[in-house]
Amino acid sequence: MKYPLFDSHTAGPFARTVSNRLIRGYDSIVRTVTGQSALRYVRYHLLSLNRSEIQSFDNQKNTLWNAIAIKELRLNFKIGLLHSFFPDAQFIVVIRNPLAQIHSILTFFSQNALQQLKQSLYIFFESIYSCDRFKKFKDALESLDSTSLFDRLVAYWFINYDVLLEDLKRFDCNHILVRHEDLCEETEIIVKNLFSLSACKYAELTKHYIEQSSRGTNDVSSPLDTTRNSKTLPRDVFKKVNDKTIKKFFQSSRMFWSVSAAEIHAYKDFIQKNV
Repeated sequence: MKYPLFDSHTAGPFARTVSNRLIRGYDSIVRTVTGQSALRYVRYHLLSLNRSEIQSFDNQKNTLWNAIAIKELRLNFKIGLLHSFFPDAQFIVVIRNPLAQIHSILTFFSQNALQQLKQSLYIFFESIYSCDRFKKFKDALESLDSTSLFDRLVAYWFINYDVLLEDLKRFDCNHILVRHEDLCEETEIIVKNLFSLSACKYAELTKHYIEQSSRGTNDVSSPLDTTRNSKTLPRDVFKKVNDKTIKKFFQSSRMFWSVSAAEIHAYKDFIQKNV
């Protein structure tokens, strides 16, 4: 559980203040009884560096910039809209290889999560067939089994990211493109560079958290929210994908590679070398 009580990423200043006081009070009681901080408090504290040791955005009256992190694939189709609202924004785009991402989405589907995405896939083919913009994908789409959820996900990934990359250039957006695999394997170097390019303060506490959270050991008692070893994560995921799924992926994606953006095409070699 990332946030105690109601202190989520959407909570306002008042809710966060109340939650902060309650979790600190809880920690004080635990320390009095056990002599050490509560694990939940330590995790909360590490996730709230920008509101504790680092000055909060809420208190920076003269701040001219802000940072927003969004993990929504569907926003890849809305770059024009985002650019119209934030014409001077710098977008940091992280792309994960299709096989790993499709495997992850299917896992969430099996856990009854991401149901909105799952439902939208059932009308996805029909929607893109009626749009002239996607003519170049016509042959690739016709090679798929439209009744297969897996095939629909393959099409969704390729078209989704092709649109994203094309629109970032079309609207002349100031953007940085980062491969998820590079971010995992060279975390400290890439994050430091991103902070610098985005004019964000790379505080020592932030640096320490990133270093520690990128070297996890899956220890359930770890105070870190992330407990995976990021350096091995990109390739470890392929060990979870069975041969049948890999074969199906290459069969379904066969005609998409040549009509996709160069940044996408580069993933073909990466996947072939690691499966």
